[in-house]
Amino acid sequence: MIGKVADDLKTYLSQDPNPSICTGVDGFTTYYEKKLSPLGERIGEAGEAGRRRRAACPDKAELVQSVARDVPGGHPGWGGAGLPS
Repeated sequence: MIGKVADDLKTYLSQDPNPSICTGVDGFTTYYEKKLSPLGERIGEAGEAGRRRRAACPDKAELVQSVARDVPGGHPGWGGAGLPS
């Protein structure tokens, strides 16, 4: 969609000057604002999903650490006992 908008805009702006071009600019921009609005919404949704995931990371990390500490024999990566030989 972005490529299509860029191509259309390039074509529109490369036309020879003509008073009728200016009268169509409102329709041109309104059309693409409408067509691109789902993309903006999707970007917002993706950003929100990322924020939720980052917020959950400390809780998940704490859970993984607590489970790893309880593994019999421990694990040096978690400050427990060494690996069995």
